[in-house]
Amino acid sequence: MQNMNSTEYLEFIAKNNLYLFYEKDVPGGITGKRDAITMGDKDGRRAGLSNPLGYSNSCLELPMEVFEDFLTASFVKKTDEEDKNGSAMFCLTEEGKARGMS
Repeated sequence: MQNMNSTEYLEFIAKNNLYLFYEKDVPGGITGKRDAITMGDKDGRRAGLSNPLGYSNSCLELPMEVFEDFLTASFVKKTDEEDKNGSAMFCLTEEGKARGMS
């Protein structure tokens, strides 16, 4: 997922029917805590990368600046739902889906 541009992220989210989760205060390197946007399914299961043995390595994250661009462009919207940890859920708008699938 490294080195993807916003168009590629939008396509990946649309084609995999993913939701975005705004997580606050996740562990984050030398700074201690940070906010993160993770991707997952409607039930809150996070999408992740796995190694050849099938072990999950990490959740897929959307860079915060890309998330903010998607909000500004109205490609994503906040749902009325939260996951079991209280993270706000976001989904693609119709325009976001259309752009991602094109």
